[in-house]
Amino acid sequence: MQTYTPISRFRPTLLAIIANCAGLAAALPAAAQVAGDECSNAIVVTANTPVSVDTATMTASASPPSSIIGPCGFMNWGATTKDAWFRFDAPADGRLTALLCGSNYDTSVVMYQGSCGSLFRIACDDDDCQPSGPTYQSKIMDQVVTAGPVYIRVGGYETAIGTAVLDVQFERTVGDLRCWGRNADGQCNTPADLGPCYAIAGGNHTIALQIDGSVRCWGYNVQGQCNTPADLGACSRIAGGGYHTIALRSDGRVRCWGLNADGQCNTPADLGACASIAGGYVHTVALRVDGSVRCWGSNASGKCDTPADLGACSSIAGGYGHTVALRVDGRVRCWGSNLSGQCNTPADLGACVSIAAGDTHTIALRSNGVVRCWGSNARGQCNTPADLGACASIAGGYSHTVALRVDGGVRCWGETFYGQCNTPADLGACASIAAGSLHTIALTRPDCNSNGVNDYTELAGHDCNANGIHDCTDSLAGNIEDCNNNGLGDSCEKQLQVLASSGQVGPIGALTPRVFTVSSAVEALEPDAVTIRIRARGDFSGGLEYIRVRIGSTFDRNALGGTVDCGAGTPWQEFTTSATTFNQSFEPDGSLRVRLDPSTAVDSNLCPEGTWVEVQLSYLGARSTDCNLNGVMDTCEIADGLTVDSNHNGVPDTCEIPLTACPGDFDGNNTVSGSDLGALLGSWGPCPPGAVGDMDSNGVVNGADLGALLGAWGSCDS
Repeated sequence: MQTYTPISRFRPTLLAIIANCAGLAAALPAAAQVAGDECSNAIVVTANTPVSVDTATMTASASPPSSIIGPCGFMNWGATTKDAWFRFDAPADGRLTALLCGSNYDTSVVMYQGSCGSLFRIACDDDDCQPSGPTYQSKIMDQVVTAGPVYIRVGGYETAIGTAVLDVQFERTVGDLRCWGRNADGQCNTPADLGPCYAIAGGNHTIALQIDGSVRCWGYNVQGQCNTPADLGACSRIAGGGYHTIALRSDGRVRCWGLNADGQCNTPADLGACASIAGGYVHTVALRVDGSVRCWGSNASGKCDTPADLGACSSIAGGYGHTVALRVDGRVRCWGSNLSGQCNTPADLGACVSIAAGDTHTIALRSNGVVRCWGSNARGQCNTPADLGACASIAGGYSHTVALRVDGGVRCWGETFYGQCNTPADLGACASIAAGSLHTIALTRPDCNSNGVNDYTELAGHDCNANGIHDCTDSLAGNIEDCNNNGLGDSCEKQLQVLASSGQVGPIGALTPRVFTVSSAVEALEPDAVTIRIRARGDFSGGLEYIRVRIGSTFDRNALGGTVDCGAGTPWQEFTTSATTFNQSFEPDGSLRVRLDPSTAVDSNLCPEGTWVEVQLSYLGARSTDCNLNGVMDTCEIADGLTVDSNHNGVPDTCEIPLTACPGDFDGNNTVSGSDLGALLGSWGPCPPGAVGDMDSNGVVNGADLGALLGAWGSCDS
């Protein structure tokens, strides 16, 4: 019956930024003269369609971003910096990339969500397109966003102006559906052939939007609410009423089917294109693309009497007898029945980013991740747990409330007679939530290899054929290593230690920055930490003599300042970052780049013996470091950037790593024994050439290999 606010599985990063960054209350002028000059008249952009703007025609907006913002770098954005505003309307939760690499000047960029009067920063960057110049353009890669407007603010370094060319790319979040609570009508009997989904909703039934845009429905169907029209076409959003279903087509048109006793499915002919939809018990609500709210169906208690002074809105929700809207300034408005106080919006609520409605209660998510609730509390549905923590999404059922925490955990409180608040113990981390009348729905982060761990097989972007399974299609596309050639990503491909080292490279100074690139890098296993170590020999004794270390747009630290000059070099300096943050630093081509930019005070010629810098990354990899499981780091691992070819001879030799002592010693213990025999027999049959057991590298493990192994039996030293 209620709306939902889904998120991607990387939502912890988004809310961490929200928690650590103050909300931006943008001061808007009465009227902007040029399109894109302010948030309120931001230029609307679409994916894969670059847009150009001359920032010389813009003015400086109020509330400039901080000059230095953590991982954003040195943006030097001042009160007189002219900036341009863009808006991308994310059709669903997903990952958004904003590229300014085609611009002709030194850009800076900040990305926000929320509404113009209540923006919160989610990402920023100074010059990651060209960190070494000459024009230092910006980019934000794979930023997690929720469905709705995303604002992109483009400025310049200090007062730099020019032609800003913005290109955005978007990828939806996909997950698997779980359901619990009342199941008398089969609303929790998820169809076996459902397939991956990216949106969910519910009433007395369950609705799912599949990744191909098709709508599926199951559960209570007496009024035909699960009879999806054959001519519906591809859709972008769904919502559920008590006994009716609403869908927003990809062209912005609203369709509705099911119970129509009060006209809740009589979509107005003059409605026009819409951006969002919501279902009340016997009424339907739509948010038009201009921000206005329309409502039809039962108007008992005035729930369809939209206030004349409502203004532009960014989100809507419907309850049994009331309607809720979130204005673009972050304020919550409510109208209709108020018998339980569900429309008594708290005076101290503050700016919000999301809303939901239960039967007779209202829920809001503040911009700091705090959940607030008011209205009926007869079943404890407004008793928000004290230990809930920061949340990313909310939903409301008949008399229960659901919240998605930033770590992907689902919490529920209120009525649980049907088990709707008995969150399954094996649910794991989720990507989004929704509530039906008496049941709860979640999209999980898929555990493709059924090992109970969210490891590299579940990372975004690796499911080439979008079937929800990491199979041979993805292996052949190079998105996963299929070490044991079984067509699946499983335990043989994960959880070995990664150590990537740049070696000593030089010289290093203000005019000689360095970039250490790890090609086809391995993502880190969540939730472990990644360790970054750096040392150097050079000009670093002064406090202003340091190296700025950056990895993507998520890690930015100053290192080695105030240590020592020349000699044997500085001691190792160590930093750590979370795997979640680290995994968002990868380039589109799968590589990882560590940028080492000395401050202007660092002299590359100070030391007579020369200057150099060395950086190391160490962490538990989300896939194996031994691609072909032969017990050695060889060309397979060099190609993946998992070991350093220090002498550049293209061969992993004793300079880099120990080699297997003798043929057949697969586990590298200097003895051919029963463990090696077991490994060979476990690989029997066709395999990749050179895989474990394939001693003659002919692509099959057979009797010839067995004979060779038995011939080498015993100590490798004998």
